[in-house]
Amino acid sequence: MARAERSVPGMQPRVQRLVCGWCEMQWNRPRRRGPAPRWCSDACKQAAWRSRVGPEELSVRRRRAETERAKALQLTWYRAVFRSISPLHPLPTATAQSLLVELAGHAPDSTAGAKLLYRKAATRWHPDLTHGDEEVFKLLEHVYQTVQLPAPPTRRPC
Repeated sequence: MARAERSVPGMQPRVQRLVCGWCEMQWNRPRRRGPAPRWCSDACKQAAWRSRVGPEELSVRRRRAETERAKALQLTWYRAVFRSISPLHPLPTATAQSLLVELAGHAPDSTAGAKLLYRKAATRWHPDLTHGDEEVFKLLEHVYQTVQLPAPPTRRPC
C-alpha cells in the first residue's frame, strides 16, 4: 500500500509525474537527481527514433550495415586463405587466378591481364589506404607471384 504524501510548504513532492514522449503514457516515480526519462520503455524510444529518422534513411542505414557485414565476412575469409598457405600446402594456380580476379573486384569472366588485375587490387587493398588490409595485401602479392610463375614443363614419353 502506498504511503500518503504530505505536502510541506516550500518543499517539492517526493513523487515525480512523468509522461512518455511517444505514447503519452503517464507514470509516477520517486524524485531523483538527473534528467527525467522521456520514454516509458525502450520500444517507445526506438519508435520515436524511427519516426524522426524516416523510412528512407532507415533503408539506407540497413543497406550500409549489410554491406559492412559482407565486407567483414569477405575480409575474414581472405585472411583465413592467407593463413592456410604454407610450403606444404601451396596455393593452386587456378585458385590463385580466381582469387586475383576476386581481389580486384572484377567479374569472374573477366579477360583482363594479371598485371592489370594486380594493380587494381593493389589500389583497393594497400595497407596505407583507408580501407586497406596488410594480410589481404600479402595474400594479393602471393597470388600474383603464383599466377606469374611459368607453367611446369610437361613430360613427353620417350
